[in-house]
Amino acid sequence: MSLPKNVINPFSEKFLETWELWKQWRNEFDKFKYKGVISEQVALKTLVELSDGLEEKAVKIIEQSIGRG
Repeated sequence: MSLPKNVINPFSEKFLETWELWKQWRNEFDKFKYKGVISEQVALKTLVELSDGLEEKAVKIIEQSIGRG
Protein backbone atom coordinates (compact mmCIF):
# COMPACT_ATOMS: atom_id res chain seq x y z
CA MET A 1 0.00 0.00 0.00
CA SER A 2 1.17 3.46 -0.70
CA LEU A 3 0.04 7.03 -0.53
CA PRO A 4 -0.40 9.24 -3.56
CA LYS A 5 2.82 10.83 -4.76
CA ASN A 6 3.92 13.71 -2.50
CA VAL A 7 1.71 12.71 0.46
CA ILE A 8 3.90 12.11 3.50
CA ASN A 9 3.04 9.20 5.79
CA PRO A 10 3.40 10.48 9.38
CA PHE A 11 3.51 6.97 10.84
CA SER A 12 4.86 3.52 9.92
CA GLU A 13 4.12 1.50 6.79
CA LYS A 14 1.77 -0.65 8.88
CA PHE A 15 -0.40 2.43 9.51
CA LEU A 16 -1.09 2.63 5.78
CA GLU A 17 -3.29 -0.48 6.03
CA THR A 18 -5.61 1.35 8.40
CA TRP A 19 -5.48 4.56 6.36
CA GLU A 20 -6.41 2.67 3.18
CA LEU A 21 -9.26 0.97 5.07
CA TRP A 22 -10.46 4.43 6.16
CA LYS A 23 -10.39 5.77 2.60
CA GLN A 24 -12.20 2.68 1.31
CA TRP A 25 -14.87 2.96 4.03
CA ARG A 26 -15.39 6.68 3.34
CA ASN A 27 -15.84 5.97 -0.34
CA GLU A 28 -18.33 3.16 0.32
CA PHE A 29 -20.17 5.11 3.03
CA ASP A 30 -20.65 8.46 1.31
CA LYS A 31 -18.67 8.33 -1.95
CA PHE A 32 -16.05 10.65 -0.42
CA LYS A 33 -12.60 10.82 -1.97
CA TYR A 34 -9.81 13.23 -1.12
CA LYS A 35 -9.62 15.84 -3.85
CA GLY A 36 -5.86 15.73 -4.05
CA VAL A 37 -2.55 15.71 -2.26
CA ILE A 38 -3.28 18.79 -0.15
CA SER A 39 -6.61 17.59 1.25
CA GLU A 40 -5.25 14.14 2.10
CA GLN A 41 -2.13 15.59 3.73
CA VAL A 42 -4.24 17.97 5.83
CA ALA A 43 -6.43 15.05 6.95
CA LEU A 44 -3.32 13.13 8.02
CA LYS A 45 -1.96 16.22 9.81
CA THR A 46 -5.23 16.56 11.71
CA LEU A 47 -5.10 12.89 12.67
CA VAL A 48 -1.55 13.34 13.97
CA GLU A 49 -2.70 16.27 16.10
CA LEU A 50 -5.74 14.40 17.46
CA SER A 51 -3.62 11.36 18.29
CA ASP A 52 -0.81 13.37 19.90
CA GLY A 53 1.49 11.81 17.29
CA LEU A 54 0.87 8.29 18.59
CA GLU A 55 0.28 5.77 15.83
CA GLU A 56 -1.69 3.34 18.01
CA LYS A 57 -4.01 6.16 19.07
CA ALA A 58 -4.44 7.25 15.44
CA VAL A 59 -5.46 3.72 14.48
CA LYS A 60 -7.98 3.65 17.34
CA ILE A 61 -9.43 6.99 16.20
CA ILE A 62 -9.92 5.64 12.69
CA GLU A 63 -11.44 2.39 13.95
CA GLN A 64 -13.80 4.31 16.24
CA SER A 65 -14.82 6.60 13.40
CA ILE A 66 -15.62 3.65 11.16
CA GLY A 67 -17.47 1.87 13.95
CA ARG A 68 -19.63 4.86 14.73
CA GLY A 69 -20.32 5.66 11.09
